[in-house]
Amino acid sequence: SSFSPLVLLLFFGFFWILPLSLQGDALTQPKKDLIRSLRSRNEEGVKKAIAQFLQVGGKKAVSILLKLAKRFPRGEEKLYWMLLHGATSFQDEGAMEEMAKFILENKRKGFSRDILFALAQNDSDSVLIVHRAVLLKGPYDLQLMSVDQIAHIRNPKSVDILLECWKKVHKKKHTQTLQKRIARSLSALTGETMGEVYENWKGWWEQNRSRGLNPHKKRKTTGTIVDRLGYNQGSEFEELKKIPKDKILVIQGSPCRVKGVDHNFDHIEETLSSLGIPHTVVTKREFNVPTYSLKGKICVIINCSLSWGHCVCPKCKPGGTQSQRLMQCTGCDKHIIVEDKITQAGIEKLKNFVLRGGYLFTEDWVLVEVLAKAWPNMVVKGKPTRDEYYVNIVPGKFQGSHNYLRGVFGFKKKEASSSAPTGKTVLRGLEEALKKVKHNWKIDKESPSIKIKSPYKVTKLLVSPELGKKTGGNDSVAVTFAVVPRGKRAVTGRNYGEISEMRGGRVLHVISHFGKQKSSDDEYTIQNLLVNFLIEAKQRWDFRK
Repeated sequence: SSFSPLVLLLFFGFFWILPLSLQGDALTQPKKDLIRSLRSRNEEGVKKAIAQFLQVGGKKAVSILLKLAKRFPRGEEKLYWMLLHGATSFQDEGAMEEMAKFILENKRKGFSRDILFALAQNDSDSVLIVHRAVLLKGPYDLQLMSVDQIAHIRNPKSVDILLECWKKVHKKKHTQTLQKRIARSLSALTGETMGEVYENWKGWWEQNRSRGLNPHKKRKTTGTIVDRLGYNQGSEFEELKKIPKDKILVIQGSPCRVKGVDHNFDHIEETLSSLGIPHTVVTKREFNVPTYSLKGKICVIINCSLSWGHCVCPKCKPGGTQSQRLMQCTGCDKHIIVEDKITQAGIEKLKNFVLRGGYLFTEDWVLVEVLAKAWPNMVVKGKPTRDEYYVNIVPGKFQGSHNYLRGVFGFKKKEASSSAPTGKTVLRGLEEALKKVKHNWKIDKESPSIKIKSPYKVTKLLVSPELGKKTGGNDSVAVTFAVVPRGKRAVTGRNYGEISEMRGGRVLHVISHFGKQKSSDDEYTIQNLLVNFLIEAKQRWDFRK
């Protein structure tokens, strides 16, 4: 996609009419270099210009980058996230004070969520300035984000700030999720377990603050997303592993009548097993039986599998051109056509399950088999991919505080306390930060793109402008939506993120499969989405018990 001439004129015009106090100083040349690189979409030039801003440091430098990112046009999400990661790379106290002010001034806008999301990669103690401001004066969803991030900053001030926030909310209703996360963060920072009682933690800290904090306990490596989870997520994940196996159901394709042929394009149950998450598996045929009930289940996961009619004649030989991942029959004029799909009655079973508060995770062709039939007003099949693609993915704009994106692009873990000089910034490795906007996603040939029918109800979690160019503008890689009973509303606004306030169920759909990504970072992205989804489902179940 590209900017229209009018959008370019208005956007870059704004940039040059910034207050005169910002002109004629050390930032004049970096501004020129940045605007030139943005116009030509020169990513290397953008990085170099941002590095110049970081060298100058201070309130003015971060203010320019934040104001520029805030007004950045849609359709250029990669450059948008580069600007945000640049803005959140400052480490001097002046820059952090300006960022805190900027977030609070825009606290009702999605842009502030993206700032805090990017700030997770900054391991400086000075970010505590931002987190304290958010925890004392920010909205609920931003508070949840700050609590997650503070768990990684090993500084006694982190404990002070968490307890200061907890003091304000420990007697308030509808803050259970925030209080639970504060307790987990305190445990991660101190190594102690004082439960979820504010007075216990307050008393203990008053007696032990002078002793300082011990290093974080090292966790065992597993070769899965578990190695990358934040400290709060890690604690919640351990609880997820204790869930009864009948609570999570995987529906897979039924066995093929042709020996040696697997009609499943993915096996999510194998990913769950590698993560140690209990679950049960049934085939579509078993699920379609009218007496099969979803009572007691909290999440249903459906493998992408062959669902349309196909020939299983033993004499037919595959040949000709491929369509819908099938070859044509050759060498025989006798055909045995079968299909293995979730029936309409099965779809109704899933609809009722989600309406009652259940969670449904789907991938790839399940969009056509189930979602487009169950909720055609939400999502339908878009233009399919013509080939196998590797595309860049970035978070959906303004979705930084969404529960399912927790830790998806990682946390910068900090093990030792250090202080940045108050005069100039300390570079924290801009190249490392910008890698966070360079995740790739493998998309198989003939995968249906996601066409969103209700943009105000369907949330784009991950997007790929590259994919959008190939599929007629359908740039979504992962989407989610709520299904709530008539007369009820999905939680928004003041208590967004509070488990006790949530109504109805949730659907999460991704385009692509597990185990198909190029690198561990890319594979962890899809694993992390699923883990976050399951953690929320489990917490909803805990609340209802």
